[in-house]
Amino acid sequence: MAHASETLHRTSDTHKWARQAETCVDQGLSPNKSSAARIATVGDLLDLHIDDMCAVVKPPRGSKAATLMTLKRVLGKEKIATSTGRI
Repeated sequence: MAHASETLHRTSDTHKWARQAETCVDQGLSPNKSSAARIATVGDLLDLHIDDMCAVVKPPRGSKAATLMTLKRVLGKEKIATSTGRI
């Protein structure tokens, strides 16, 4: 599900996000459930970004997919708390 801070560019995406948020509330879950607790590595963060893209718009393709996979391969195991900022 999209994060509340995201900008949704299409009306259909906005309606989809709202329906998902309502479903979460109906199930007793927070509609703005934070995934931050599960993010320990750069790879985890990239996976979250890809999941969000798939849920809101469409999966990354072409050069964006290649770039994300390269980042994950090179920096994926880097711990967030100890990241050196190198790219």
